[in-house]
Amino acid sequence: MPSGQLNGVIRKLHRMADRHSLDACSDAELMDHFVRNQDEYAFELIVRRHGPMVLGVCRRILGQTQDAEDAFQATFLVLVRKASCVHPFDMVGNWLYGVACRTAMKAKAMASRRPTPQPLGDPMDRQSCDSTDTWSDVQAVLDEETRAIAREVSHRADLV
Repeated sequence: MPSGQLNGVIRKLHRMADRHSLDACSDAELMDHFVRNQDEYAFELIVRRHGPMVLGVCRRILGQTQDAEDAFQATFLVLVRKASCVHPFDMVGNWLYGVACRTAMKAKAMASRRPTPQPLGDPMDRQSCDSTDTWSDVQAVLDEETRAIAREVSHRADLV
């Protein structure tokens, strides 16, 4: 095998070993690796770990799947641009939660300014979903409490 191909294989093996070692890293280590090296795999792991929470927050605030997915993507774009501003790095989950809330709230405000299409059909035919409404109320309370806890944790981290 020519040395050029062998070097390429060796580099690929090193990347694979690096990726395997990143799987066991803490959030702080992944953030450090992403900020210092712009490592896409470290970012991918952060998205895998915190993506479901971010998407859940966006869905609860926005309701609409497409709007929630847009806010989800915007949240992680903010992380790409401002990753070095997350302090301490192990608080990335809390930081993403706050960015997701603010992004979704802005999207909701913008959507409220858009004209809404009128529903088709007879309004009397629609059934109310009391259990869905109740669960939405519970989720809203949980989100508010989580925001309060995140603010408190962030404030304590600033004091340290």
